[in-house]
Amino acid sequence: MSVDAIVHTQFPEGYTVFFGVDGKVIMTPRSEEHSGTIRSLQIDTLALGRHAK
Repeated sequence: MSVDAIVHTQFPEGYTVFFGVDGKVIMTPRSEEHSGTIRSLQIDTLALGRHAK
């Protein structure tokens, strides 16, 4: 993603956006409810193994 594309992108309200060194865009919710949902999905994915999608 180019810098120009990032500057003109409107990210959803309620999310914190991080840009990784490898070019990944990481969006994390700011509310406890959303954070809990994301944590649950991460735990479920880990339980299913590394090939889970």
